Amino acid sequence: MHTCVSQEWVEKNIARLHIASQLPVSKTHVVGAVGHKSPNIKNQLLIRMKILHAEFLINCLVVKGLIKPIIIGMQTLAQMKATIHIADGSLSFCDGDGKPFKVLYNSNNNECNDEHGPTNVTFIDVQSLNMSPVFKTTLSGEQWNRLHVLVNSFKGVFSDLPGRLRDFEYELRVSPQITNFKARHYPVPVHLRDRVRAEIERMQEIGVLEKCHSSFINPLRIVHKQDGSLRLCLDARNLNQYLLDEPEGPPGLDNVFAMFQGAQVFTSFDLTNSFWQVPLAKSSRKYTAFLFENQVFAFKVVPFGLKSSTSALLRALGDLFPLESATFCLRFVDEILIFSQSLEDHFHHIEFVLRMFSDNGLTIKLGKTQWLKAEVKFLGYILSGEGLKADPERVQAILEYECPKNLKQLRAFIGFINFYRRFQPNLASLVEPLTYLLKKGIRWVWTEEMQNSFEKIKIAFAEHVKLCLPVMNRTFYLSTDASGKSVAAHLYQIDEEGSPYPIAFVSRLLNEHERRYSISELELLAIHFGINKFRMWLQGTKFVVRTDHR
Repeated sequence: MHTCVSQEWVEKNIARLHIASQLPVSKTHVVGAVGHKSPNIKNQLLIRMKILHAEFLINCLVVKGLIKPIIIGMQTLAQMKATIHIADGSLSFCDGDGKPFKVLYNSNNNECNDEHGPTNVTFIDVQSLNMSPVFKTTLSGEQWNRLHVLVNSFKGVFSDLPGRLRDFEYELRVSPQITNFKARHYPVPVHLRDRVRAEIERMQEIGVLEKCHSSFINPLRIVHKQDGSLRLCLDARNLNQYLLDEPEGPPGLDNVFAMFQGAQVFTSFDLTNSFWQVPLAKSSRKYTAFLFENQVFAFKVVPFGLKSSTSALLRALGDLFPLESATFCLRFVDEILIFSQSLEDHFHHIEFVLRMFSDNGLTIKLGKTQWLKAEVKFLGYILSGEGLKADPERVQAILEYECPKNLKQLRAFIGFINFYRRFQPNLASLVEPLTYLLKKGIRWVWTEEMQNSFEKIKIAFAEHVKLCLPVMNRTFYLSTDASGKSVAAHLYQIDEEGSPYPIAFVSRLLNEHERRYSISELELLAIHFGINKFRMWLQGTKFVVRTDHR
């Protein structure tokens, strides 16, 4: 900002991204303090500027070689009803509704700071966004301009600090039988105390924690995040047993994948510290208290660790988004996936979601956003409009998995491969030798048969299988199989060329009673199992069952 100029200016390289929006202006030039003239100015540009929650339209002259991306002059400062405080380097102003704001301005790094920390006011470079190479090389100049305007119009939404949802509070539903509790807390390791203390102070500053008096004391859990930082969570086992169940929950994966048929372009957002963006009712905060260095703190927002945290977030987001948004926007806890059948639609859908976030005080992490993707990583899968694949990084982890040495490691391995069971036709049969060791009272002895089973599982996952999304106006086929140890089912369709393509695989082991069934009974059991598993696709339509039993 500059109080010695009356007009607003924008640097020519920045304005070039808005070339379609520029208007001609009578030839003029800018004269500097020591008499230097700029080249002739031929264009002007109307820019929407957002600082914190206040928006202003400013008309800028396009100037080449400006030392800052944009310079705000007296004209806009007057429109903002701004007051500059030299002593503390702050700026006070009012938004369009007359609501006052105050920010600290650092002229060395172009950043503003409000009570919640830094708010970047420079432009987001759309060329650096995490975007599919397909779109990055095919976007027209007008489309790049449109993306730039779109992203920077809602620049305040992108923040590493959690926002705070407006006009919503979540109240814990607590059993009337709840009694005071003070759970034994875990000692904080000496070498982590300074970091934990600093994190608690930071959480107070950004409005996540407050000091309180409470007779409900939970232990504090310290979680090491992948980036090396700490996350403070409640060990809320005592509290959770008194919390009543909530109806909201994430949709099943089959329901999720059914939505994407025909989608050609995807964008995904990740909410910043998602639960912390949901305010907690004052009457509920006392239940979230914990003790650190003889001081009691409570959460002002929904903490990580509650059994109802996910329900709280889903309810809050559900109140924001209308039902019709489900045709292009999936909310899966803190991940938001936008999917569209055309790029034109996708720009509209992105704007809709960003506006919802902006209007309601939510923030997302720019670094975790995936933009304009032909296929996108989502929920551990690689997703496209054609179907889904296993994430190659996770598959590689299976292939490199070391042979289990004890029961705990075996359970972890089986749980890991079960995540991708939909890709394997006979996973239950392959795993069956390993499950013997899971039985109660069985001594750990790793046999050659188990080693062979372990290796066969790796070989099966080395063969990459792509599952296709179903086409609803085509016939479904259910192929079933049964053996003396397991049943399996395979749902597929046939394309225009007569070739089958897989939609999903399921299998399970037989219990002791079922292993005494006759062949006919086992085949019927497999059909029943397959129909139940794929009920969402098969109910209400005709389908073909294929079995090898005659």
